[in-house]
Amino acid sequence: MQIIEALIPVFIVLIGIELLYTRLQRKSYYFISDSITDMSLGMISRLSDAFVLLAVYAVYIAVQKWFSLADLKGYFLDFSAPWTGLRSGSSWLLAFVVLDLLFYWSHRISHEVNILWASHVVHHSSEEYNLSVALRQSALRNAITCVFYLPLAVLGLPWIVFLTVDALNRLYQFWVHTKFISDSSIPGFFSFVFVTPSHHRVHHAVNDPYIDKNYGGMFILWDRLFGTFRQETEEPVYGTVKRLKSYNPLFANIHVFADIFANIRADLARGSGWRSFHHLWKKPSSYRVDSAMRMEQIYRQEFRMPLEPPKARLGFIQFVALLGLSVFFLKTFTHLDWMIRTAFFLLLLSGFYLNGRLLESKVTGVWIFLLFWACAAAGVYQLVAARGWLVI
Repeated sequence: MQIIEALIPVFIVLIGIELLYTRLQRKSYYFISDSITDMSLGMISRLSDAFVLLAVYAVYIAVQKWFSLADLKGYFLDFSAPWTGLRSGSSWLLAFVVLDLLFYWSHRISHEVNILWASHVVHHSSEEYNLSVALRQSALRNAITCVFYLPLAVLGLPWIVFLTVDALNRLYQFWVHTKFISDSSIPGFFSFVFVTPSHHRVHHAVNDPYIDKNYGGMFILWDRLFGTFRQETEEPVYGTVKRLKSYNPLFANIHVFADIFANIRADLARGSGWRSFHHLWKKPSSYRVDSAMRMEQIYRQEFRMPLEPPKARLGFIQFVALLGLSVFFLKTFTHLDWMIRTAFFLLLLSGFYLNGRLLESKVTGVWIFLLFWACAAAGVYQLVAARGWLVI
């Protein structure tokens, strides 16, 4: 089941439509380097899932085998095709509700435990807010948060149903990453129950009243119920308090991990012993700046590193090529042995890294890209040969 991969063209088209509308409205909601980074991070996340989901699948199936309630006599859930009957349809509806509740707590705890925030921060580190930001995801997200969804295995939710419901939940979350839709244009009953763009803009903001609010994925009811709801009342300022200031997708994935382990190492050097490891679970807010620095954060301008037009065009062209290679890899990787699979994954990772460095004007040698694309061509040759499409 590759629902997200199948929807990549749809996401690209919708981003293109919003970008065109942005230009027609003379707004500056998109910045090419940031949007390329957003989509690069999304693609790296999907590439990582090609490996991570195998491990998640093994854990999920093991929990389901030993602890599932589905074997109990008179068990009431039925996850056959949802159109086969009321019982089946209500089971799928319950799956949507329970999954979103688990998402709420996974999301909330990811803002409250530092090692989990280190992964989730990727989604928040852009200082723009548009549909491309929805694709900005961590490469380690599923590996770290999968434990929160194991109750679904206990409920007897089949793996394929879990993937389907999770994909549809994430699909819903795509459209709320826009500035163009206000709650005044949405029926009141809808915005009372479901997450809207206004609700999610609050969640992405660093304004003091907005921090750590509106965690819901599909249902905003959880925030109303658990006291984390906040209405949008002032213009949001986006990003993170400690600004990323980088278009490097690898750095975006690891920078908070690096900070955590640097703090642990420093505490160990001071002789703090096991207490040094509290940096793993302490609340990220304990790293936040004082009120004077906070005001500088709130009234800041977005981070936009100027880029010469030729480099911008090259960065965009290379991203499109990397996107195509990545989709090709995702369609073929199950037919590859682990050595080729891993090597091509690392090759793609280095391509996104080099392109990020280009967007920061930190790579100037043309020979570096020539070498990379030569390696990529050799990798494609191996992929095609492995599928038996190459006849010599």
